[in-house]
Amino acid sequence: TMSASITRTGLSLIGPDKTDLYSRKQVRAVFPHIEGTNGGTVNVRIGCQDAIDQTVTWSASQPYVIGTDYRVDFNEDGRLISIEFASNSDIEWRLNGYQMDIEVSGDR
Repeated sequence: TMSASITRTGLSLIGPDKTDLYSRKQVRAVFPHIEGTNGGTVNVRIGCQDAIDQTVTWSASQPYVIGTDYRVDFNEDGRLISIEFASNSDIEWRLNGYQMDIEVSGDR
């Protein structure tokens, strides 16, 4: 069995070309752009932290079925956002990018 993952941590984005380390952000959905084996599952999870030196607290993984799904719903909140895409089965997949539905939920 082949395992693969892609992880990005410490995102402070609140919009195109805007960063904010202080506002709390709520991740409501992720729209992955994944190509690969139709019917294969890539698990997506969101991580949050309130300061750059804190440990990332990860959500439960949500499945994204290649060729079927177009979004993965979440309700995660933090100042810095992380995201992970992972699989642990023998499928081929390629992450071409992703979009997130993020709402600023508060300041400081």
